[in-house]
Amino acid sequence: MKEQGARIHALRQRHADTQPTIRYHAGGGKLELPEGASQISSSPQQRLENSYSSRASQGAYFAMCLVVKDQGEDLREWVDYHRSIGAEKFYIFDDNSSIPALHVVEDLVHAGVVDYEAVEGFEHPSGKVQLWVYDTCIQRYKGLHQWMAFVDVDEYFIITDDKITLLPDLLKEYEEYGALVANWQMFGSSGYLNRPTGGTLESYVQCFPVHHKENHHIKTIANLDYADRADRDPHHFLFRDGKHAVNTAHQIVEGAMADEVVTDRLLLHHYVTKSVEQYISKIARGSAMGNRKSIDFFDFVQSEATENCTTALHLGR
Repeated sequence: MKEQGARIHALRQRHADTQPTIRYHAGGGKLELPEGASQISSSPQQRLENSYSSRASQGAYFAMCLVVKDQGEDLREWVDYHRSIGAEKFYIFDDNSSIPALHVVEDLVHAGVVDYEAVEGFEHPSGKVQLWVYDTCIQRYKGLHQWMAFVDVDEYFIITDDKITLLPDLLKEYEEYGALVANWQMFGSSGYLNRPTGGTLESYVQCFPVHHKENHHIKTIANLDYADRADRDPHHFLFRDGKHAVNTAHQIVEGAMADEVVTDRLLLHHYVTKSVEQYISKIARGSAMGNRKSIDFFDFVQSEATENCTTALHLGR
């Protein structure tokens, strides 16, 4: 433990002393409008000065809503992977990153795949930026998309049904429900001290046993025909017309955790710590829900990640 503490201290110091080389956004100013992009309005009543899109793809069947903060290094891999399994539109909200993530998705903004918005202020009963983003996505974009996923940049949907390669093909079977949820599969650092040279999916394999209590957590792909708003956390939502969220076994799931861990068709790989270096960065930036992680949590994850999960290895190459 002392040895690990010394390594973490050294990494923390190195992290603090390292000066990024990619360009910055001047604090407090407007983001520079990318060439070929145009400003969009959030509604007939409100114009979003820091929201950018180009030739927005109206009517995409499956979209994703995401809030990021100082995660530009991870964002492009995440977007490219989810495009490969059928996501057509991404709404990315940047929560005051020191280095705005816009530069890593500018080409996708031009192509109409990504809408990017810098969050400079918000009002929400919860006081949580993540819940504000999720409710904003529902209210703005219902009617444009059938389905919208609400996950984080360290979470990847993994299709485990060998008859299906695209997530929309799976979602079509659940259109009568308020949402389809997927259980977590938690991952540890796989022994990495520093950020690995490979991508997330191909680098991290040490995982929790499948029926571990943490894997009972779920995240939601909401049917926008019925979604009303996020509930008290980013895991589950409230629905209209008496609808409910279900898992792939068509079992109703109420709340942030499911009674069972269902793995037969869809999982959500949660790379919760990644390397020691990346976890230190995670502690520094905090979370969009105001939660603060600790070194103790890192140690807990490594102690519980006792199995190897290699299902996604080929997906990251």
